[in-house]
Amino acid sequence: MIPVENALTVESNIELMETNLGFDAEGMVFIGDILQNRLYSNKVLAAIREPSTNALDAMVVAGKADQPFLVTLPNALAPQFRVRDYGSGLTDAEMRTLYANYGASDKRKSNDVLGQMGIGKFAPLSYTKSNFLVVSYKGGEARTYSISCKSNKISPMSVDVTTEPDGLEVIVEVRENDIQTFITECATFFQFFKVRPTFKGAEIKFNEVKPLFSDANGLWVIPGVNDEYARSPLAVMGGVPYKIDAEAINWEGKQPELKTLLESGIIMRFNIGDIELIVIFK
Repeated sequence: MIPVENALTVESNIELMETNLGFDAEGMVFIGDILQNRLYSNKVLAAIREPSTNALDAMVVAGKADQPFLVTLPNALAPQFRVRDYGSGLTDAEMRTLYANYGASDKRKSNDVLGQMGIGKFAPLSYTKSNFLVVSYKGGEARTYSISCKSNKISPMSVDVTTEPDGLEVIVEVRENDIQTFITECATFFQFFKVRPTFKGAEIKFNEVKPLFSDANGLWVIPGVNDEYARSPLAVMGGVPYKIDAEAINWEGKQPELKTLLESGIIMRFNIGDIELIVIFK
């Protein structure tokens, strides 16, 4: 997604040497802690949303937007949450640069994709507190990597010959007590996808929104009073739902009807790039 530029022009009347901003090597441990552990309030949802959004982007870039990617839901016998796309996959060099670096992203030149910050790929670390796995299928090879928050490193684990199609798979170990939570969050998160993923591992049920009011094109919907989506307002961009925190808005000087509208649990659909997302997700 093309980022919104909010640049401040500063003029100086003195000649001084400029210094590029950067990251202190030792400070990366603390920066990683902030990005991994303090960015997401709903850590289960973060572990679902960010890999799935990246998978959606990979399918779009590969010209497969009309095809589903694969989501494997956790169960008692196989307590892993997996997201497998069928995009182009990543080479070993790309894993060590594009994937390994905070902020590295190749998605800032197009509104066909949702990604832009280069941070969400590490979101599973906010849930696991240890590591998660990434398998890159590329050119007949399956390369497995461990992404660790303890060592703050990406470590190659294995290289295997495969007949699997190219793409990327993210694997997150799920704690036993969180298995049903993952399934429930998936049922809400994937509700609005134009092309929902293929699911396996567990049964998932979607509750279709029953609108109380809606515009003719379905770009905004006020759910019925008893609908589960009436709990909080949503901005749905590119099929991905984001909760709107009405309490965080400064309503001074604004029409009170707008607050009432948000409190109704309105669901508003936007094209990618129509709205700017804040860094801290709810």
